[in-house]
Amino acid sequence: IRMKFDWEKLKEMFKNGYRLKTKEGKIKRNNLAYIPRKNDSKTQKALAELDSSRNHSWYEEIYERNKERLDKSALVYRGNEITYREMFAKMQDVAKSLKAYGIQKGDEVPICLSNTPELIYLMGALSMVGAKMNVFGPKFDSEYVTSILNGTNSKIAFIEDNYYEKLKGSIDSSNIKDVVMISLSDSLKNGIHPMERKENISRFTSKVDSFKKENTFIQSFSEFLSSGKKYDGVIIDDVKLDDEFSITYTSGSTNSKHPKQIVHNNRSFITIARYHDSDMVGGIDMSRFTVQAHLPTYSNTDLISCISDSLMQGCKLALEPVSDGEFFLDSLLLNKSNYVVASTSFWIQAMKKILYDPNYANTTLPDLLFAFGAGEGMSVNEEKFLNHGLQKAKAGTKFIPSFLKSTIMSAAGGDCEHGGIFYTLFRFLGEKKIAPNCHQEAGLKLMDFAELAVLDKNGSYCSKGEYGRVVANSGCSMEYYKNDPEATIQFFIEDAYGKTW
Repeated sequence: IRMKFDWEKLKEMFKNGYRLKTKEGKIKRNNLAYIPRKNDSKTQKALAELDSSRNHSWYEEIYERNKERLDKSALVYRGNEITYREMFAKMQDVAKSLKAYGIQKGDEVPICLSNTPELIYLMGALSMVGAKMNVFGPKFDSEYVTSILNGTNSKIAFIEDNYYEKLKGSIDSSNIKDVVMISLSDSLKNGIHPMERKENISRFTSKVDSFKKENTFIQSFSEFLSSGKKYDGVIIDDVKLDDEFSITYTSGSTNSKHPKQIVHNNRSFITIARYHDSDMVGGIDMSRFTVQAHLPTYSNTDLISCISDSLMQGCKLALEPVSDGEFFLDSLLLNKSNYVVASTSFWIQAMKKILYDPNYANTTLPDLLFAFGAGEGMSVNEEKFLNHGLQKAKAGTKFIPSFLKSTIMSAAGGDCEHGGIFYTLFRFLGEKKIAPNCHQEAGLKLMDFAELAVLDKNGSYCSKGEYGRVVANSGCSMEYYKNDPEATIQFFIEDAYGKTW
């Protein structure tokens, strides 16, 4: 990758006293491809504040941010709105049951669920007690699922009823002793589904009782909650920023049935949230918006960008358990989502319906202000097609007078390992073009809390015009690959000055 930087600005920085030294203390030449973290007071103050005032769990950060708006809607699930007060109370109930079951700080608990309120309750509860969640997918190879289950030290797993038959063999072959089975119907308002004509209702019909008749080790979510009612001990442990919190999966360069396990700590979740705050990025207050979470829950993008960030910013989180391109447009209409991250293929299917399907003639999306394409590549023609569809659907006109043409699709960037450090709200703010003498950087816009460098094969910083390996540092980077020590070693690299990237 060829990197172009503002070399005159960089030289000016060196002239003003910034120097890189080797281990022996020698001054290195000043035309190096190294972009240090911004040394402005706002960035440094925020970084210092993380350790001084936010050195706690994910749950405590969510609570501190929202304790003044407890009666505001936090979650919406098929018409059932759940306030922040109700959400925190349910998290505490789940934490009591986890403690009554014997879950302690440092334990790892396997979870295979869709985007439902129960997933959010588990995230908060596990965070409270200092345990970590291993959120895996139902389509993973069965032998691999067995290894995931045995790789945790938990005797209990939280499984969606729709996934159980596929996972039953893996569970039977593992060390798991008890299964808490969760149904998509558990959080329906009064047990009523609002879109019976649009969806496969069998997915929302509870199968828990029928599975319980065949397997004595299965219990419902309500039964699990009942087990902690008499627990009166401490539920909030002494959890720190650098304690591990989540294990998610990337299909990156691996087979989707056997992906790498990525370990992130609390710092990843809290750092990215702090730098999405309006006072840090100069953006708008996101608390008035509804954010949709429908990506696979074993994706770090879903947990951090959709779920965690939404609750950190005080948004309403629309939980969409159906991750299906054919249903995607209906989910947008149902949830009235303002901010949506979806794959390119999902957007294409939705816009085809908007443009060509007579069943969706005159369908509009006035609530959809932020439409992001993520996870898949997007060609220029695809991007034009999607924007054509969004314009016809009058996207975002609830907030602005007409479709904002300068708000272009495919506006996000980054990867699971780095926790989204390359992130910019509007593409035209972060898009970099490579052209002779264009005086523009090549690459994605970097968050202020991150550092970037280009290293040669010896670990030295590359000079102007040289090719090298792009490396980065931030508080959002993963800790390691749990199931691939060799890949972990390759992921981290030490430069010639002893610094790890």
